[in-house]
Amino acid sequence: MIGSEIKFSDDSAQKDSRRRSCWTPKSNSEFWLTIIWIVVIPLAGIITGMVFLGLGIQNRESSKDLDSSVDFVQLENKCTISEITFIKTIQKTGDKGKKTGCEDVYQYWFTALNLQDEDPVYQNITNDTFVSFDKHQKRDTNDCSRSTRVDPLLEVNDEVDCWRPSQPGTDLNKWYRCGNEECIKVFPPADDVDRARNIAGSQYLGGIIALSVSSGMLVIGSVITWWLRKKYYPETIASNRNLPTARFLWD
Repeated sequence: MIGSEIKFSDDSAQKDSRRRSCWTPKSNSEFWLTIIWIVVIPLAGIITGMVFLGLGIQNRESSKDLDSSVDFVQLENKCTISEITFIKTIQKTGDKGKKTGCEDVYQYWFTALNLQDEDPVYQNITNDTFVSFDKHQKRDTNDCSRSTRVDPLLEVNDEVDCWRPSQPGTDLNKWYRCGNEECIKVFPPADDVDRARNIAGSQYLGGIIALSVSSGMLVIGSVITWWLRKKYYPETIASNRNLPTARFLWD
């Protein structure tokens, strides 16, 4: 009976062994560089981009139907500012503790008279004093320690326009900021609409940028890894592979 057997030369066996270990890094630094380029940084960027893009899409949907002229009605009588309370100063920081903004926060207390004449829902209201939401006021400088507190936007005894929901007692869109249960507002509700659309637009744009940059990093990382592989392990590149020599042994 005639049998056949294929045996590889020692040189071919060594090359095959090197091929099996082609992903073994030459050093720890090379290994971590590859992992960071291909997995950690791009993956983190892609996840961040997807989160911001998702929030942007969701918030654009929730804010596109906002219409302050429909959702709110201006009161016939003006409101009077009765008290102004300073809450706190906020120092905003970014990467590595860099100071990126400074804000002073105030609350404005005001009286709204004759609400009972506005809508039957207000018939049982016994207190005509209300408070605004926490109003953030930006300083001209980013460093709070290099500037003084900004003055309030209003003063005590100022008579100003104010607004109430067009349908009192119903749930309002989440973007409308209310400092009191009745959501009587001393600041224009149109400001809330602009704020909502600016936030949604920034999140949407930030998500697109993060996804685009991260995808580019993934491509660049793949090219660099291929170059390192070609440089240190040329036998693993298809164009440089040599077929192993074989010899037949006949019984």
